Amino acid sequence: MEANNLKAKILIIDDDPDFRKVASMMLKSEFYDVVTAKNSQEGKEKLV
Repeated sequence: MEANNLKAKILIIDDDPDFRKVASMMLKSEFYDVVTAKNSQEGKEKLV
C-alpha cells in the first residue's frame, strides 16, 4: 500500500461471476479497492 494510504482501484471485467468473485476477494485481501463488471458496457458505466 502507498505511504499516503490511498488504495489503488482495480476494475475487473469478466463474464464469469465466479472469476469476478474470486479475483475480487484476492485483490481486496491485498487492500485494493475493487470494482467488478460483467461486460464492457457495465465497465464503462462504472468508470464514471
